[in-house]
Amino acid sequence: MRSPIYLCCLLLSLTALPILGQEVWPAGVGVEIGLMGEPSHLPPGFEPSGAVWHNGRQRLLVVSDDGYLAEMRTDGGDLVVWEIDEDLEAVAVADHNSDLVYLGVEHPDGVIEFDLATGAPTGETWDLRDWLDGPHNMGLEALTVLGTVFLAGLQDTGEIFSFRLSPGGEVIHLDTHAPPLPDIKISGLHYAPDIHTLFAIYDGDDLLLELAPDGSLLRSYELAGHDQEGIAMLPASADETVVFITQDTGEIWRYAGYPVTFNHTGAPAAMSPSAGILTCQPNPFNPVTTFHFTLVEPGYASLSIFDVEGRLVREHLKQHLPAGSHAITWWGGDNADRELPNGVYLARLQVAQKVSTARLVLLK
Repeated sequence: MRSPIYLCCLLLSLTALPILGQEVWPAGVGVEIGLMGEPSHLPPGFEPSGAVWHNGRQRLLVVSDDGYLAEMRTDGGDLVVWEIDEDLEAVAVADHNSDLVYLGVEHPDGVIEFDLATGAPTGETWDLRDWLDGPHNMGLEALTVLGTVFLAGLQDTGEIFSFRLSPGGEVIHLDTHAPPLPDIKISGLHYAPDIHTLFAIYDGDDLLLELAPDGSLLRSYELAGHDQEGIAMLPASADETVVFITQDTGEIWRYAGYPVTFNHTGAPAAMSPSAGILTCQPNPFNPVTTFHFTLVEPGYASLSIFDVEGRLVREHLKQHLPAGSHAITWWGGDNADRELPNGVYLARLQVAQKVSTARLVLLK
């Protein structure tokens, strides 16, 4: 029987095949509830990007990269629009009993706190450029809240960054989560606490992924529509819910009948980075690369590297590490320090009972 490591490497290397059993869009036919420039719809120039459902206000919130924030009913009615002079890509709600919401800004990449009661920013801002400063139009693209942790998606790499944002602009970077599939660029995030599931969309691939709170892949679907920039959901009712998809062509669509499954694999705290999510740069590499991970508490860590057949080629690290960020360099050799051949390798980081993997390519 092939080992789990072998199967994981095989799936990651077969990028030309259909994406991990990707299924057709599972919900019903969409209903357009917002159209840019049409009477009683969105104002001219409103190109929808991110979206979130505010359960306390019972309203859908949508931002535009032209600098607008809109609030509406599920049918698009009772439209209220605020103008904000920023490139807005995402919107998130941390407390559904509060009128405070959080706007994801691209260039400069960061977060703005906005008060829906006053219709103005509160003055609280958080600068995320140390982590999310991608190339032009490829920076912060997605934002959601998981418990007390903000998750922000970087479009350029598809990575998801975990932060704690405190008053006074204090930012604590908790971890960086590698994309669950290679070469995909994230465009939207939504965490559904009632079913413990993170939803991530990728417009370039028309792809919707359902992820467990620890980042593991649960399901993948073809994503309805095109040029999809944001996703929001109503709280689940029985075994289905309503999904909203925003498109930067100036449209907002509502889809009923999206099937939901309660995820039993982890509570919200599971995405907190005690696992030490693993990334490596450069990748591909020749012959040196550096592994990066962050521990929120001290612990015993092991870092091992496997080839595509699932064979252990190097035990690179086995030691107790303090909390904080770590960078570990690998020179592309096996346990005997012999150079390894070109190919796909899988690095496996284990801290306590949690495991994180990273796919890397040695290319000479």
